[in-house]
Amino acid sequence: MTLLFMSFWIFEMAALFYLYSSLHWSLIIVLTVINIPLSFAFNIFFFGVIIHLYGKSFKEADWHNLKAQKAVVTYMKTIVFLLRYKLYFSGLENIPQDRAFIIVGNHQTNYDTIIHKMKLPLKTIFIAKYAIFSWPVIGPIGTAAGNIPMFRENDREAIKALKKGIQAYQEGVNVGIYPEGTRSRGNHLLEFKAGAFNLAMKPKAPILLVTVHNTIKTWKGWPFKRPHVSIHYHPIIEPSFYEGMSTHELSDYAKSEISKQLETFKSRVK
Repeated sequence: MTLLFMSFWIFEMAALFYLYSSLHWSLIIVLTVINIPLSFAFNIFFFGVIIHLYGKSFKEADWHNLKAQKAVVTYMKTIVFLLRYKLYFSGLENIPQDRAFIIVGNHQTNYDTIIHKMKLPLKTIFIAKYAIFSWPVIGPIGTAAGNIPMFRENDREAIKALKKGIQAYQEGVNVGIYPEGTRSRGNHLLEFKAGAFNLAMKPKAPILLVTVHNTIKTWKGWPFKRPHVSIHYHPIIEPSFYEGMSTHELSDYAKSEISKQLETFKSRVK
């Protein structure tokens, strides 16, 4: 999709240069500079419509649909390319490849999930707030990816979402959740909701903690300045580690580990 997008854009630019050939060189430069962002905006809209319609073809989430997962990852790679991210991954060796697990991480922006999909196994879904599923493009794509909507304001509905997540895990799918419950919009942590850890503790699942730093800077200076984003995957937490712990104790431990890594990332930024 990224190649298709670039081919489309290059074709447009070539056609415009042909049309401009009879104009004065100074006017050509001005029109070209104006056209570059307009052309990108048009292509983003065009491909957004295609992806929206593709996502709409899925009436409900199917976390076993690998074809849909591949399509979603391809689209997300295009988004990462357009946003000009410079991604620094560490701890990739900690990601299990032979068993399902639960992902628990901090949540700065809606781009966090997109970045995780770059490296996590294909059969990986996330529990996300219900409102996102009504958004154009993002909503249908979330359904196509098999993600699970959660009503955060309704405890009963939130429990239903966790139960679906547990079911997906038991069927061999990796499931991610953000225990802050909302975006922090910064390189700091909000309070963790201990109930989120039932997603792992009920089925006694291994937990992969992940720390994301700087997605909050996604649009700062774009497209001239590349946002540098760091992602660290912590050593897996086995069920034997948290046996006998309460959800609050496990929540506090996870928050402490992610907080330490955030501070490490901050210390590296000049």
